[in-house]
Amino acid sequence: KQTKQMEQQTAADATLGMLSSSSPTTSAASSSSGENHVVGRRGSAPVSNKERKHDHRGLLEGSRLGLYTGEKILNEHLAYDTTTLQLGRLYITTYRLIFAPNELEKDHFVIRVPLATVSHYSKFDRRKRTGNKPQISVGGPRDYYFFLRIKCKDFRMLVFALNTEEPSAYLDFYNFVVRRTFPGPSNPRPFFAYQFKPTWRVQEHWCLYDPRSEFMRQGVLNPCSQWRLSDVNQTWAMCPTYPKVVVVPKSISNEQLMKIAEFRSKGRLPILSFKHPFNQASLSRSSQPLVGIVGTRCVEDELLIEAIHHTNPNPCPLYILDARPKVNAVANTATGAGFEPTKHYKNCEVHFLGIGNIHVMRDCVKKLQVACQEPDDINWSRNLEASGWLDNIKTILTCAIHMVEIIDKKKASILCHCSDGWDRTSQLTSLTMLMLDGYYRTIYGFMVLIEKEWLSFGHKFRERTGHAESNHKHEQISPIFLQFIDCTWQLVTQFPCSFEFNEHLLIFMLDSLYSCQYGTFLVDNIKDREEAKLESETTSVWSYILHNMHEFRNPYFRDNSENILIPNVARGRIELWKNYYLRYNWAAKSHYLFMHQYFPSHEATHLLPLQNIMVSESLP
Repeated sequence: KQTKQMEQQTAADATLGMLSSSSPTTSAASSSSGENHVVGRRGSAPVSNKERKHDHRGLLEGSRLGLYTGEKILNEHLAYDTTTLQLGRLYITTYRLIFAPNELEKDHFVIRVPLATVSHYSKFDRRKRTGNKPQISVGGPRDYYFFLRIKCKDFRMLVFALNTEEPSAYLDFYNFVVRRTFPGPSNPRPFFAYQFKPTWRVQEHWCLYDPRSEFMRQGVLNPCSQWRLSDVNQTWAMCPTYPKVVVVPKSISNEQLMKIAEFRSKGRLPILSFKHPFNQASLSRSSQPLVGIVGTRCVEDELLIEAIHHTNPNPCPLYILDARPKVNAVANTATGAGFEPTKHYKNCEVHFLGIGNIHVMRDCVKKLQVACQEPDDINWSRNLEASGWLDNIKTILTCAIHMVEIIDKKKASILCHCSDGWDRTSQLTSLTMLMLDGYYRTIYGFMVLIEKEWLSFGHKFRERTGHAESNHKHEQISPIFLQFIDCTWQLVTQFPCSFEFNEHLLIFMLDSLYSCQYGTFLVDNIKDREEAKLESETTSVWSYILHNMHEFRNPYFRDNSENILIPNVARGRIELWKNYYLRYNWAAKSHYLFMHQYFPSHEATHLLPLQNIMVSESLP
């Protein structure tokens, strides 16, 4: 048996030698020439000009590796994929890790992992576990005893065995991969978004959300309205994490707004997010007030809350919904923060929704990642329940439904906040608006919703996602946006005809968030976006979506924009999103059929040549 395996290894090495000798990308010198490097389809056959044709995402169709415009190979090493049991080469480019098997007819085993998607690397030497004599695993090579384990943010867990014939080459390659993935403060622009310059980038779409247009659509800025646009934050003097233009009651001056900002955590004072089109009830958002143990008051803040209440002509109180558990809100008073005391805020009711903080959600997603590695385990259902992920999804949806009923049925206005107003608050306001307003259930409207409630209101995408963060246990990393997308998928699943988009759009947004291929989700707020010059130096993810609407359009969509969606949150109706969480898991039965997975059109021609996937045509 060992003799047969050695013969197979010799034949594989010979094939690999032919491929490597024909590849123009085997040296660091060639990768620094500034050109796009490709690997021929058949040995040393050159790539023709027709094969170099660019598609609409800047992909080189003639390249076996599928390199983007601006992507260059930096290093490579012989490797063995322990999942597909394939020998090949592991490449590291300016954008990602790519494993290409030796046998050309097995190109559907090509693995591509964006570097920014990697959350953690680990290594181990098999000799230290089995003695000095490296053991030959079933179907595996002899001289591949150094293992590289890759844990990804998109629930992938990959293990490669690196060739160890050269004593220090594999360690040098490992260290190079780690340094390139986590460059640290020495590289202020570690993301591929700065190098990605697709040929279809003829028109950029960065500012889909225009405050004046959006609130005109909602009927807020009519002559009889009690609301007004304020540009008090044009220079971010009031709040560096808020948009430049905000909507506030007409009775509150800009000078009062500046004082109120000093009384709210991070300067995030109450401002309008949404107004019901018929009953005038409104949805506002903010951060917690700086009340403290001594019960500090701010007269201007109390006047603002009263003014928000008076914009609603219906005889009902203003609901202040604190997304935190009450015990957490009370504990925050010891740090100088807290919640609104009803004795000072007249005509208000304060309710606590009990959603866990970012640390609770981080622990949940870690348990979910562990459970999703073994979906065929006999204790799979028990492990999934123990993670608490679906329970938290249910809690968030239940709170959003509660807000919808307050606005629509009770005709009352809401002020929603958590601690700083950029995590749980964004989840709740977005889901509430998604259920109330059919405009946000269209493709364009959904992008406006994300730009409005997440990007412009300062959700900390870079910090929560851990872009280029080497410490995968960093306390600020948390799956807040993933939870929102998951909740949206639950709505799409229960109301399949009410959304213009399909789950492919949701998957693509999450992949774009983690890959850092686009500049949309790279930073924490609009101020940071302008300082980093993202609009001029990177590509917006909205541009790709708008250029390829057919990939994300739901054929069963029926325009029922006036309908209000109330999902069933019974535990049996809250499902695990298998097409996302298990899409890379070979043990999941549903994933033996890759044709049921979604791959953006730039990957389709390289993953499964035999599957019937419609590839988008190039832009004119």
